Amino acid sequence: MINLKFIPVCLFGIILLFFTACKNNNNSGKVGIRGKIVNPKKDYIIISRDFLRISSDTLFLLDGNEVKDRINIDEEGLYFIEIFPEFQTIYLRPDDSLAFHINVEEFDESLSFSGSLGFENNLLIELFLANENESEFFYQNNFHFTRLEFIRKIDSFTQIQNRILTNNENEFNKTGKKFKEIINLTRNSIHYSLAEEYLKKYPDSIFDGKFAEIHRILHRNLPDPNIIYMYAFADKYLERKIGSDPSCGNNLYYEIGKKINEELKDKDFKDNMLLKYCYKYLKDNLIYQSDSITDYYFHSFNNPSYVAYCQNIIQKNEKLHIGKRFPDIEIIDAEGIKHRLNELLEKQSLITFWDLNRRKNFISNLNKLNEIKKQFPGLRILILNINPGEFDEWLLQLPKFKNFDYYQITGSQAVNIIKPFHLSQIFLLSNDTIKLSMYNMYKPDFQDKLKELSLNP
Repeated sequence: MINLKFIPVCLFGIILLFFTACKNNNNSGKVGIRGKIVNPKKDYIIISRDFLRISSDTLFLLDGNEVKDRINIDEEGLYFIEIFPEFQTIYLRPDDSLAFHINVEEFDESLSFSGSLGFENNLLIELFLANENESEFFYQNNFHFTRLEFIRKIDSFTQIQNRILTNNENEFNKTGKKFKEIINLTRNSIHYSLAEEYLKKYPDSIFDGKFAEIHRILHRNLPDPNIIYMYAFADKYLERKIGSDPSCGNNLYYEIGKKINEELKDKDFKDNMLLKYCYKYLKDNLIYQSDSITDYYFHSFNNPSYVAYCQNIIQKNEKLHIGKRFPDIEIIDAEGIKHRLNELLEKQSLITFWDLNRRKNFISNLNKLNEIKKQFPGLRILILNINPGEFDEWLLQLPKFKNFDYYQITGSQAVNIIKPFHLSQIFLLSNDTIKLSMYNMYKPDFQDKLKELSLNP
């Protein structure tokens, strides 16, 4: 799986944060996809041209947990495959085919490819796992190295990459120019990302040789905008250049957007980075109307679908903004009885969320909610499960203690209306009116705000 601990991007998931533009040209074609999935968590997979699935195909599992389909792709290059709850990049070519086998519970370690594109994708996975080990080594050691030690260790990992390519030399030489360029930048970009992190920790360090001006790659066209470590590299570069500048103040996202426009040459990569930070701005601040910052990003996008995507987020935030009536959706209790949500709301109610697929998040949130309940015993806390259609599984996971009221949303349309950016998002209601909307109930000022509003309903 792509480990966001070592690739600090914001997903979904999450989860977290990489994208590519939708392209149109005369070389569009179909690619055949076949797969066998062991221990699937969903009855479908997604193949996307961009990280936020703005342009994507959903392929449903057949009997035997297999998938077999053909999808249109715009051109040869890297795409994203999501097999819940993980994702990876895959290499596709029009009028070609790819087959895979995976055990979801051992995601990257079990993912293997075959078919005419099998070699390219198996090589990508092998290099990815090597890069993950490299990242893990430096982060676990907290970058406590002298400059010379750091470079020597990078060289040591480079030799590991070289051995992988040497072991696959005959097949690699038969691949096309674009794939070779992708592999070359994939190898280098992990080193660029780690070097930026080292410079963040030791800002007075001076690199020479291949790290002397690593940011120059940002000023060039890339072989593919979906090379995953390029986003980590660009993130760290922006953070080093802007993140510590106190003069940015509230204009941080404007300054980031401006720096992206100034520094990034590749049109698609630039669009993706702009979308990443526009999304982060809208999400973290729950922006509910356009402002000068969103206007700057909208005018900077080359891809109009990215503008539409962000505008939809603004519209959703506006419907769930403070002072609005919370959507009156249908929910079901543990006895199987259906209710209208707003009929259950009291003078002071707190709404939070549960996802059956994110058990660790739910357990963590329960601890936080218990703290809140102790401080505000009269506050009614409703936990809404956002997995419609999985009623029996939900019942099996219900906690035994009854500090809170548990309900499940009954339909996917209702989920889409109120689905949170993150499971730590909350809404404080006075009857059915939103009094507080926060993306993250773990923020230091959350309980102070809750106390103020609870005492002054």
